[in-house]
Amino acid sequence: MKRILLYSICPCIILLSCSPSISPIKGDSGLYGYAKKSGKMVIRPQFKAAWDFHEGMAKVGFKVNKTDSLWMEPSFDGEGYWDVHTQKVMRYTFINTKGEALPLELSDAKQFAEGLCPAFKNQRWGYINKLGQWQIAPQYVRANLFQKGSASVTRESANGETWYELLIDKENRIVKDDPTGKWKPIWLDSIPEWRTLMASAHLYQRLNDYSTMLLYLTAAARRLPIIEAEDTLMYLQLCERLAYLGVMRVDEPLYDTYHALAQKKIEDVLATNQIRRRMMALNHINYLVEVADLRNLHMQPEKELDILERVLWVVDSAGEDRLLYEDIEERIKALKAN
Repeated sequence: MKRILLYSICPCIILLSCSPSISPIKGDSGLYGYAKKSGKMVIRPQFKAAWDFHEGMAKVGFKVNKTDSLWMEPSFDGEGYWDVHTQKVMRYTFINTKGEALPLELSDAKQFAEGLCPAFKNQRWGYINKLGQWQIAPQYVRANLFQKGSASVTRESANGETWYELLIDKENRIVKDDPTGKWKPIWLDSIPEWRTLMASAHLYQRLNDYSTMLLYLTAAARRLPIIEAEDTLMYLQLCERLAYLGVMRVDEPLYDTYHALAQKKIEDVLATNQIRRRMMALNHINYLVEVADLRNLHMQPEKELDILERVLWVVDSAGEDRLLYEDIEERIKALKAN
């Protein structure tokens, strides 16, 4: 039986090794063409970039002119004007083994698999066939190769905040749905150290760039379990800063989420005798006072009162001197009187 199997497999190996193949090669001009293993050129060098063939099609790159315009603001008594400039940008298409190109100008593309290829245009991924037609129009933020009749893709929500991981067939019908989705990852997620994210957020806070500060803090918050395990003080600061930004931006869900986490953590801290207990308590008091001031600015007396009473609770629980917080008691009395 083993001898029969050996004889049945060997012809296949011989056929594969003898099958003609061509590979990309860079010519003297700096452009790419395709040559056989013997070195004989079969597609003349004419492309800025070239990749291997898959299913009889190869991705190639070429340069096109792209014109951009930028409005230049007037300086002093001068007039504004449009600054128009042209630059070369890379675009992609596919060729067959004869060197015939599809009539496409793609921003990016992958390779063919099961007759279709993920292709990128107008900031979205879709799928093209070997005729250069869009089998599935560009609509996904990510798209993978087809395998066994289906491909995994990522669809973005209308508000751009959530990604849904789907499995589709070649007719763009959903094979496997993702009803809940996940928070859209951002490039900040690639930063390996959460302390870097926190330090950067602090820098943008000093620059009063709260939108960028929020981006860094949100990226750090996706690592909350790690931060909680490694540094309680930084965990508290992260939750407090995000809650504060929630009040500042009138984003109550953001405030509610991280204020609750901060409250729970400070209660745990105050129930212990850890070294940085007093530091965390004083920091938390400062955070609560800042939130109360914002509530006052937003004319939210009930929420301001709730926060101020929480200040006194932390003062008492931490064993701090109430006489240092007489102004808080006066504010509470005034709010209750009204």
